[in-house]
Parts: sequence; C-alpha cells; structure tokens
Amino acid sequence: MSTTALLVFGKEVRAGTVKTRLHDRLSPKEAAGLYQAFVRDTARLARSAGVPIRWYVAGKAAEAPAGDLFEQRGDSLGERLESAFRETAEAGFEGAVVIGTDSPNLPSELLGDALEAVQRPGAVIGPAFDGGYYLLGLQQVDPSFFKTIRYSRPTVFLETKRALDAAGAEVHVLPEWYDVDDSEDLDRLAGDLRQRPDAAPHTHEALVGLGILAE
Repeated sequence: MSTTALLVFGKEVRAGTVKTRLHDRLSPKEAAGLYQAFVRDTARLARSAGVPIRWYVAGKAAEAPAGDLFEQRGDSLGERLESAFRETAEAGFEGAVVIGTDSPNLPSELLGDALEAVQRPGAVIGPAFDGGYYLLGLQQVDPSFFKTIRYSRPTVFLETKRALDAAGAEVHVLPEWYDVDDSEDLDRLAGDLRQRPDAAPHTHEALVGLGILAE
C-alpha cells in the first residue's frame, strides 16, 4: 500500500449551495453545473496522481467521483481538516495531501511535487493568489493546528505557515496557484483554458456551454 494518500475536499453538487459567489453571473443551476465539471476535472487529476484517494464530501453523495468516499466531520473547516488527517493516519498512511475542488486546472506537476515533498516528515503548502492555499500536505505533524486558523480570510496562508513553523515542521512552499470562487477568478480560468483546454476538459466544455468560451 502507498504510504501517502490524496484527500479531496468537496461538496454535494446541489443548485443554490455551490459556487454561490458566481450567482451574480450564473444562475444557481448553471453554477452547480459548472461545479460538477470542476469535480470531474479534479477527479481526473486525482486519478493521475497514482496514490490512494480519499474523497471527503460535505453533504450527501452516493459515491466518490474517485477513490473512496468519506464524510467531512466537524463544525468548522479546521475541525473537518483535522478529522480527515487524523482518520487518514489511523488508516495507516504516513503522509497525506489535501486539495479542494475549486482548482480544476491545477497543474499535475504541482500535485506531483507536493506528493514527493510529503514523503519526508514536515509539511508542504501551495499558496493561493487570494491569500489562502490550494493544497496542504503533512507527514508526522500534529493536525490540531487546523483549529487555530481563521478561515475565509486573506491571511489563511500566512497563519497556517506560522502555525507550521511554530510546530517545528520543515515547510516546503509550492508556487502560487488559484481557486475559482468569484467572477474575476472565473475570467482567469477562462483565459487559461482558452490557451490550454486540455488542462481541464470538462470545465472547458462547461464554459463553452455557458457561452463564456467559444468553441
């Protein structure tokens, strides 16, 4: 068995509850359809990594888009992340990397670098342009620090890096990337997929269907 697992944090695909910050541009049904494409492209990326996948869903899901399905447990994001990392360690994995479903065109090279980095004790983190992070990996690091982070703020990456430093972890920082949360992010994504549609083919198809990208 691989000593490293890939954790994917996602949500139940339901109109009105996903990609709500895009509702100024897309209807709830359109936003949910786009998020479904994000999920499919994230599953495609996850499968390409070649490690066991643990898909953690907030809400209801009949099956995992890739790997094994788990329920997110905890009242806050920090509690849910801590729980997922503890469960993964208890399942016998020495290291784990978590990504979300909001970066459908995340380069496989960045994920590969993270999975390689987490083979050693310490942490790996991918800062996002908005001040958060798009990826985090741990090996032999107590995940209780997750509960101390104030999420949904532009200081999430800095707070997390400080917490890891304070825990004495050796931290490997990846190049910046982005999550797609609002209309500006969506325009960035569309521009990138215009140049490289193969980076997220399902999302590219969805954007063409929405008239955001030309065929």
